[in-house]
Amino acid sequence: RQSVLEDSQQPGADFVSEYFPGDDDGPLHKSGDWVEYQDNGVGYLGDLRATLGNFTTTGGVKKTARYRWLWAPRAVDTTANAFSDFFALVDAHNQSSAALYQSQMSALVDVPSWMRAQAVQRIAGNWDTWGWSIGKNMYVYKPSGGRWAMIPWDIDFGLGLAPGDRPGCARHRVPR
Repeated sequence: RQSVLEDSQQPGADFVSEYFPGDDDGPLHKSGDWVEYQDNGVGYLGDLRATLGNFTTTGGVKKTARYRWLWAPRAVDTTANAFSDFFALVDAHNQSSAALYQSQMSALVDVPSWMRAQAVQRIAGNWDTWGWSIGKNMYVYKPSGGRWAMIPWDIDFGLGLAPGDRPGCARHRVPR
């Protein structure tokens, strides 16, 4: 057997500068999940998974705290509360009309980038990702002069760890 080496660069300010030269000051978010355990630290209670759902408080104001946890801002220079660009994406994603959905999402999303990111996860068999079943391990970045790009991250589950391989870990079992 040969050794397997991993060379990775976590998306952050350096990553954005390298892959989006000259347009590296836009918002970068990492999708994640919010896991709850019992007070004893062992019993699993459940989790929330990152979605582009429209989560609001009374009066229709978006719940920034929920999005900040499930779509964590990264490489932030000023505040982790600047979600206006992201909320425009959420609003476009939640259009009830298919025609409005398509036109607004096409205007905001670099569709080929999102499809490539999803394809990489499917090819690798990485079900532990946003867009498949878990709702994490993806980054989205919006260049100030462009549309939201998607960046795959953390593809380790596709390298041999099948759903349910971790005994007692219900969190990592793929829902059927």
